[in-house]
Amino acid sequence: MSTDDSKKTLVRSLQMAHSVDYAVCPPPTGTESPPLLLALHGWGQNCERFSRWVAPLAERGFLVAVPQAPHQLYINYDPKTVGFNWLTIHEKERSIREFVEYLKLLIKTLREEYEFDENRVCMLGFSQGVSMSYRFAVRSGLEIGAMVACGSDLPPDVADELPNKEAFPVLIVHGKDDPQAKIEKAEEALAEMRRHGFSPDTNFFEGGHQLPRDVVKDIGDWLVSRVVEKQGVNA
Repeated sequence: MSTDDSKKTLVRSLQMAHSVDYAVCPPPTGTESPPLLLALHGWGQNCERFSRWVAPLAERGFLVAVPQAPHQLYINYDPKTVGFNWLTIHEKERSIREFVEYLKLLIKTLREEYEFDENRVCMLGFSQGVSMSYRFAVRSGLEIGAMVACGSDLPPDVADELPNKEAFPVLIVHGKDDPQAKIEKAEEALAEMRRHGFSPDTNFFEGGHQLPRDVVKDIGDWLVSRVVEKQGVNA
């Protein structure tokens, strides 16, 4: 292609139908108007595997929905193993806007099959899912009942939005020996949120980049105390 021809090249965008999976863990039978917990997996995971990590939270009286990230990739080539990714630096802002609309559509879809309290929508994120959970919390326009951030930092674009957001309960969960997201990242997030009027609780456990079963139980205890019992509903 000549230099003159390259100047005529135009890059444009179009929207198309795109299927995305999600997993659901319903609360015990008979639970009336449970809170909705949207649980976002980390880089390279999928909704089915991550739902096994967070399924115990459904037993605590939450409707747990685990959306799968929209972008697939090979996380290993031999053998080929597929994982999913929320976004990259490519068209980051557009990806975030589309992500917010994706989760709003998921909530609308869940409403057609399940009864839940739309005034108690809670977020839980692990690793890359933390940044996306924070972004939904500050950009969706919805009132967030509680937010659990597991094993990641606070993105700068979220920190910029905090002064415009009414404080909601936050639990920062982090392994003290996490090699991927150092514990200092959690401490920085804690300090930044306090600076903007939030009062996060913390669970800094002995371990790495993971969500151990006993920590998930602690998360359940915290969610019940902040969301279920606070609303006067028996857990």
